[in-house]
Amino acid sequence: MAESNDRKELERRLEQAKRIADLALDPLTKDRLQRLVQELEEQLRLSEPGTVGRPTGSRTRMSD
Repeated sequence: MAESNDRKELERRLEQAKRIADLALDPLTKDRLQRLVQELEEQLRLSEPGTVGRPTGSRTRMSD
């Protein structure tokens, strides 16, 4: 059950990041949000049943 909730939270965060990225006006913010979207997509992919292991590099410094 917890895995299902974690996956739903990842999906919620992914959709939110996509919406915000679509609205971003400056290139730096847009780039950072696109990287976040990619990371969340990778985490979702790795959370699928039958996938072993944890995402590598899932924590990216966003304060460059």
